[in-house]
Amino acid sequence: MRWSRGSRWWGAVLSFSNIPNITKIRWILLIVVVCSGWWFFPNSPTDQDRIKSVIHEVAEGAETADIGRVMASFSDEYRDEEGLDRSGIYGVLWQQFQRRGPISVWLSPITVQLNGDSASARFEVGLVEGNSQTSIAWPVGAEALHFKVDFLREGGTWRIVSHTRDSVTGSRDTGGDYASP
Repeated sequence: MRWSRGSRWWGAVLSFSNIPNITKIRWILLIVVVCSGWWFFPNSPTDQDRIKSVIHEVAEGAETADIGRVMASFSDEYRDEEGLDRSGIYGVLWQQFQRRGPISVWLSPITVQLNGDSASARFEVGLVEGNSQTSIAWPVGAEALHFKVDFLREGGTWRIVSHTRDSVTGSRDTGGDYASP
């Protein structure tokens, strides 16, 4: 069977003759809204993506010893199980960045669990300190740590409110040197 403009099926599809005008308008508006959503928001980041982005931002700040970049992700309500608040974390980071400078940070895949406006992320971190005094940056120290970082959504932005870390090797001594995720 050959389809032509004159055929009954094709004509019904093109003319919408049996559909009331208001329904036609509603369908057209629905199609426009859906298509514009795909056009303007093709890959809107999820909350998990936003949390992972915060972790990567902190890691990049640590790699460049940029304390402002690291601290931008910490909430004013930050408290960890060691008793440090936001200013305490700032002090630890400042001391480490002054003594060590930039470090290399490797992140494992990050697992995020959401619970409304709070979330937690778990991942492993490899930290390598290099000697900046040599022409070739030889590693002089390394750590592998399990991190659990707790987040709270504040004004639409995910902020770090607490974290814990443990040595991958099972030792409770995590050096105490690296307080940032």
